[in-house]
Amino acid sequence: MPITKKTKVIIFDLDGTLTKSRRNLTIKTAKLFCRLLNIRKVAVIGGGNYQQFQNQFLRYLYCSKYFNNLLILPTSGASMYYYQNNHWRKVYQKFLTNKEKQQIYQAFNKVFQELNYQKPSKTYGKIFDDRQSQITFSALGQLAPLRKKQLWNKKNNKLRKQIAIKLKKYLPSFTITLGGLTSIDITKNGINKAYGVNQVMKFWNLKKQDLLFIGDALFKGGNDYLVKKTGIKTLQVENHYQTEKLIEDFLNKNLK
Repeated sequence: MPITKKTKVIIFDLDGTLTKSRRNLTIKTAKLFCRLLNIRKVAVIGGGNYQQFQNQFLRYLYCSKYFNNLLILPTSGASMYYYQNNHWRKVYQKFLTNKEKQQIYQAFNKVFQELNYQKPSKTYGKIFDDRQSQITFSALGQLAPLRKKQLWNKKNNKLRKQIAIKLKKYLPSFTITLGGLTSIDITKNGINKAYGVNQVMKFWNLKKQDLLFIGDALFKGGNDYLVKKTGIKTLQVENHYQTEKLIEDFLNKNLK
């Protein structure tokens, strides 16, 4: 299903959709994205925090004159920002309390013991990342090279799913999703990408038929899957190359 002229707002996942996992926006994608912003409202939802969005995505967009058409939603929709007077301004942020964070860490420890989980011999950066609105577990660490993450995912994705399933027993009041290739994201119950989509609709006063969500993890258990429950149209991609092609095709048709 292509992007159509009836689509008023396009919502993109970030990692695996607009960029490679935790990699910077490419020059080609940035140029296409800016051309799209010129003619459509766009929102981007990703698991990273606000600073990660700045470093990975926003700093490569040389089209701030169109940023009034852009919303960003870090930490899987647990926060949202809009652009006004040359600054990104917070619409909301759903913070985790210290008590909730401790509950999450304790749950991971219990599950690791139950599964006899062995930490990889070499890791890269923090295993647990406190993103204020979200706790993210990354098996190889936040700074792991993409190739290492791809290899880990190929061998251990079944184990990652088992960890997520068992976590639900100890964290019934939280949302637990698989992020990227090696991560598990924990947010407050009901605070997820579906929540973010609903906030986008509310902010811009839209109807469900006005939106299209594009992501690489719309499969059951993936961190885009819950978007389907909003009732908006969704489109699965495998990588940012497919996303580039979708945008390019839409721009070419729209200019005819």
